Amino acid sequence: MILGPTNAPSVLLISSFAALGISEAAQMSLMPLLLLMVGVFLLVGAYMRLADLTQYLSQSVLTGYVTAAAALIIANQVKYWLGLDFTEQGSTLFDMCRLTFTHFTEVHWPSVLLGLLSLALYILLQRYYPQLPNVAITLVILTLIAHSLRQLD
Repeated sequence: MILGPTNAPSVLLISSFAALGISEAAQMSLMPLLLLMVGVFLLVGAYMRLADLTQYLSQSVLTGYVTAAAALIIANQVKYWLGLDFTEQGSTLFDMCRLTFTHFTEVHWPSVLLGLLSLALYILLQRYYPQLPNVAITLVILTLIAHSLRQLD
């Protein structure tokens, strides 16, 4: 869960930074220290075989943790899909949802259309050509479409 594809601790970290009001510049200056601390904790944990303790965590706790991380990721990304650009930053899931709904009248519809188009293309490719790298193909095709549309502006 720590080093997997969802990387839930990174979501917790960015939420903590937002809740504490730490600027992006300060976040970047804190990263080397944070990486050093994480490395030390991982080495100590590996030496003490602390991973064995995870067998005592119930499946429902792990499922809840991953689900909460997924909800935070989605809430953080919805504003980009809707093309919203607001300066306030929510520190909790509820703050992010409130800010998104508050600025809903400012939705950039071409961004929504590109998001829906990318979802549809990915689903079609995954259904008919599951062996291909469909995420990469979708990203390349939609990048070309977005670039072409930007040239028309």
